[in-house]
Amino acid sequence: MKPKKPPRISFALLCTLHRKLVKTAKKKGDIGHFRKRQNWIGPENEGIEKAHYLPPKASQIPRHMKNLSHYLHSKEKDPLVQTAIWMAQFLSIHPFMNGNGRVARAMIPIILCYKKLLPAPHFNVEPYFKKYRQAYFEKLFAITQNQEWEEWIRFFLKGIIYTGKRVQRRTRK
Repeated sequence: MKPKKPPRISFALLCTLHRKLVKTAKKKGDIGHFRKRQNWIGPENEGIEKAHYLPPKASQIPRHMKNLSHYLHSKEKDPLVQTAIWMAQFLSIHPFMNGNGRVARAMIPIILCYKKLLPAPHFNVEPYFKKYRQAYFEKLFAITQNQEWEEWIRFFLKGIIYTGKRVQRRTRK
């Protein structure tokens, strides 16, 4: 009997995860749905003119997310690098009005399970990204500004190692 293929990671999963992680929004209709208007990343309570980063237009999200889904479901030489690239691309598309980082970080263990690198999604990389928050943002912005993928991938992989060591220490206790 042929081993059962894991289910595809779908837009419905992303939207459900968004609904669970994001409890408040300026407009309730924004929770659990891809955005229908432009958003930006910049100083809090500032307008679009002060944006550090302007994601693609809302009308382009379905196409970008479809491409990202195809990439995630393709077979790559290194699934950890693929996960790092997926996360950065997801964050650059910024498909939700808010909570994109929370969704992306929550997806890491789900993707690692899908790629058969973990038996269950009990692998929380959040403490690493929180500890190195400034570097997290700098590496992501370096991708959108200068196409500096290698630095992001190294940073991401260090987070996987950091988290793996934490899990190992806790398991030993």
